Amino acid sequence: MVFTPTTDGLFRVTFYMESIPLTGTLWDLSFKYTDDLKARNTPVWQVHGGQIADFTYIFREVAGQPITYTVAGGNNPPGASYDLFITVEQLQ
Repeated sequence: MVFTPTTDGLFRVTFYMESIPLTGTLWDLSFKYTDDLKARNTPVWQVHGGQIADFTYIFREVAGQPITYTVAGGNNPPGASYDLFITVEQLQ
């Protein structure tokens, strides 16, 4: 889980993800959130070994519902790892 807001609002989620330069490494990153209509998933961002991904996404989020993320690694080789940095800001 990244963040659970206490009030309805507009939130900016920014991430930066990097993978170590290891051949055959692949990470899939996605976020899940709930707006006024239903639970939603973002597109999946893929990060290969030695690459980075960064993106800013705007969510309309319902109070009490968490913003979550998932990282899937599939069949990564031994020693594969990543760094992930996430910032959440409520917009006025």
